[in-house]
Amino acid sequence: MIIKFDKPTKSKTGSLNNTGSCWQFVNYMRKEEAESKKHGKDLQPWFSYTGDSISHTQVVEEIDKDHQGLSKKEGKFSTGSINVSESEWGAMGKTEQERLANFKRWTQKEFSELFAGNYHKKDKNGNPIEIRPEDVRIFYKLEYDRHYKGTDEEVTAGEKKSGDAKPGFNIHIHFIVARKTRKGVRISPNVHPSVFSQNKLRTNCEKSFDKMFQYHRPKEETLEYRQAHKHDTYETVPAGSTIKDVTSILTSFADAFASGAGATAKDEYEPTKKPKKKKKKPRPEL
Repeated sequence: MIIKFDKPTKSKTGSLNNTGSCWQFVNYMRKEEAESKKHGKDLQPWFSYTGDSISHTQVVEEIDKDHQGLSKKEGKFSTGSINVSESEWGAMGKTEQERLANFKRWTQKEFSELFAGNYHKKDKNGNPIEIRPEDVRIFYKLEYDRHYKGTDEEVTAGEKKSGDAKPGFNIHIHFIVARKTRKGVRISPNVHPSVFSQNKLRTNCEKSFDKMFQYHRPKEETLEYRQAHKHDTYETVPAGSTIKDVTSILTSFADAFASGAGATAKDEYEPTKKPKKKKKKPRPEL
């Protein structure tokens, strides 16, 4: 299992692609949905911790609902994906429909709760702030395929067309999470590990998945092993293979999202601030 957190991208005008409305991300998902439909795949609606069938419009409304107190240059949402190997996929059931249902069920309950519980935030008085899964505006979209972009080598060489499905096992779930919870608490997975440790979440997700599906995870499929051997991401997994066989790199949504906007990757969501001359006591993040 590989959990990917997308990097925000910067346009030629200097603004990050997550500082405004999320409609462009959602619209990109609609295009991916249309491509899957062309290949005869059943459409999968957005879902959340409390909802099973959510429209594109509802997702945009929820993510864009509360920007009060956020600066113009501050990120308004975060995106990422949950990617399982073919062996993990097989452990989730005997039929395709059973696996789909179980993957969504695990994501909806287990991932949502682990994601919310992974935050360690404090208020201005140093008291812990509880982040509950029902308060986090996070939405999920299951995708069957990944598609070639116009910039891919196969497309420029004339071997494939933009929009063609890539070969191999590619089932994954995209997610988008709002910058503020329903209680107005600011959150982002792209912050200091003391506030949100991405690797801790990945490890906890492996444990949760293995327990729920009685999956005997090989050493080669653990986060620790992949990081040690620099195989912590993948793009497509050939049929019958495991993460041990992976040698290609996962193309994150951020890169695909930015390909048509002349953007380049940036490592963090927060705007860079110039250091002040006078040293002041740092204000806790709220």
